[in-house]
Amino acid sequence: MARASTPTSRAPTPCTCSPRRGSGTRITPSRCRRDAAGRWCSAPWNTMKPRSAGTGNAPARGDRAVRTALTELPEAEVRALLDLPTSAVIAFVDGKGYPRLVPCWFLWWEDAFYTTSGADKFHVRSIRANPRGSFCVERQELTVERMSNRQVKGVGTFEILESGVAEWGARIRRKYLGSTPWPVADSGEGRIVLRLAPERLSAHGGDITLSRG
Repeated sequence: MARASTPTSRAPTPCTCSPRRGSGTRITPSRCRRDAAGRWCSAPWNTMKPRSAGTGNAPARGDRAVRTALTELPEAEVRALLDLPTSAVIAFVDGKGYPRLVPCWFLWWEDAFYTTSGADKFHVRSIRANPRGSFCVERQELTVERMSNRQVKGVGTFEILESGVAEWGARIRRKYLGSTPWPVADSGEGRIVLRLAPERLSAHGGDITLSRG
């Protein structure tokens, strides 16, 4: 009687994305590939060889990651970053003392951070009880050859504004959507504006590149 063959495991086929860093932490960007068994590729990030368009170069052993020192961003770059249609993350403290995070659309206007939210949202209730908080805006550019990171962080006290909500909402949507109309009417009813004029603002950037071995 014939015995059923036992499938043998195959090592994942490496690709030219960056599934690992030096710490071994797995990351799975959209261009990362799975093998026939559904596993992610396994080539370590610090052995990747820069890939030329259309050449399909295999990873090269001996390449290494080189990180530049973090530098403060000039004011013009800070404002350019804050004007980008990228989401921010606000941080606050809940009633049990735990730090919590919420992503949001925002507007930077006259040296203050603005976002809108439902008046009864958990983070709004928490901020009413403890208005201390912060925000972070980050932009990361990732290619096979280089990773660039820029971020702006502000710390201060949130204010909750209950007037002008519809106008602030419209300005924030215009930043992200341009002239694309919002699908529903927004009167601002049931919503508030969160404003944070930071007591401290920090902005840094750095790069990681691949150096061929």
